[in-house]
Amino acid sequence: MNQPASLQERIRHAWETVQEVEKRCEQEELSRERDDYASFVARLPLTIMINGLGQALAALRSSYRPGETDQKEPRAWLWKNLSGWLCRNHPLAPYPGATDLLQAVMDHGPDRYRRAMTEAMNWLFWHKRFAEAILKDRNLHADHRFRVASTKVQTGLIRKLPLYKPTDDRIHLPKKRPSAGNTGLWYEKFCNEWMYDPGSDRWYLSRRKMDWIRSVTGTVGNADLLREALERTEDIVRANGGLLLYTKTASRFATGLGRSHPTENGFTWHHTLGVPYLIGSSIKGLVRAWASEWIQADPRDINRIFGPDTRETRGHPHSGSVLFLDALPAQPPTLEMDVISVHHLGYYSAKDKKKSPPHDWSSPNVTPFLVVARDQPFVFALLPRSRREQDLRDLYRVHGWLQQALEWSGAGAKTAVGYGRFTVDAAKQEVWEKSLQTQEHVG
Repeated sequence: MNQPASLQERIRHAWETVQEVEKRCEQEELSRERDDYASFVARLPLTIMINGLGQALAALRSSYRPGETDQKEPRAWLWKNLSGWLCRNHPLAPYPGATDLLQAVMDHGPDRYRRAMTEAMNWLFWHKRFAEAILKDRNLHADHRFRVASTKVQTGLIRKLPLYKPTDDRIHLPKKRPSAGNTGLWYEKFCNEWMYDPGSDRWYLSRRKMDWIRSVTGTVGNADLLREALERTEDIVRANGGLLLYTKTASRFATGLGRSHPTENGFTWHHTLGVPYLIGSSIKGLVRAWASEWIQADPRDINRIFGPDTRETRGHPHSGSVLFLDALPAQPPTLEMDVISVHHLGYYSAKDKKKSPPHDWSSPNVTPFLVVARDQPFVFALLPRSRREQDLRDLYRVHGWLQQALEWSGAGAKTAVGYGRFTVDAAKQEVWEKSLQTQEHVG
């Protein structure tokens, strides 16, 4: 059955305008403009849904100078293409024959406005699909075999991006994350979503940051290796009279966002297991802050348990009475992608805030980052410095503080907005405590 003529024409127009953009970018070697156009098309439908067609058009029209329609300005191309569809000479067009789309929106009533908004969204649906399929130039990616990638520019020079190269030509490094490999090593060292911009002579990721983060989402880690690591931790704790705390993430958990990474937000990976984890020293800092700032424990107890603050203590520092081991996932955890949306980037980055005030038509700047999903099991371990009675009392006290800090304060990054909360896994905790009682009985 044939589609309605209006739908066929809409699809044809969306397809032909994307092809025109592709042809222009190839002829003029506009690699970055090609990617930017696809990005602008992808964001425009959401802007229309949030702000309405009028404000979205006003923001798009004000984002470039008049007269740039035929120059190297992707937003001008998008304005021209959308106007060409909504103002075409056709009885079904919302504003047939109009020479200025924004003026036409202001001159006509609400019925015509609703038609225009519906037609714009329908056209953008197809235009966005074609732009993603055609303009997302995979040839600009760094070499998928991780050899030295190069791009020739107009001057004849070659710009190189150094990546790992196999010592043996028979070895081919994978294009995708190996299912049995170290996910952390892959994520940190083998990013293959780079693009080169001859105009600025730089490599960049742009919206392909999300593509790289998605390459590691899902379940990561080896179940057998994690089980062995947990068994070793349990043996150490039993042998030294320590305590374990079995938990689950009650919210998303981000760790190591401040680490350097091409996606702008890093992630802390265990070097050998390739899974997210919490370093023992950071757990110690978390519990110390909870005890001193929230519980307001005696400073002498805090210095004895955690060791003195070397910034305030004169003389030789000493170790505390409780040791904090790294917290590891009890099974392969699930990772997800999250985003930080800055709605007024110009205002926040401007030196003179008065000259760049925030306004309603600003486009959000979305920065993706990697997180651990909810309901993922993690195991925390504590050891006493010795078997002395005071150290054992400190151990049990810290165990309670740790549980409270994880539940109320949170661990990792972005705890102020609810990330990094953990709750006790009562069932596993009970099994562990019963096993200790059985061991004491047998002993």
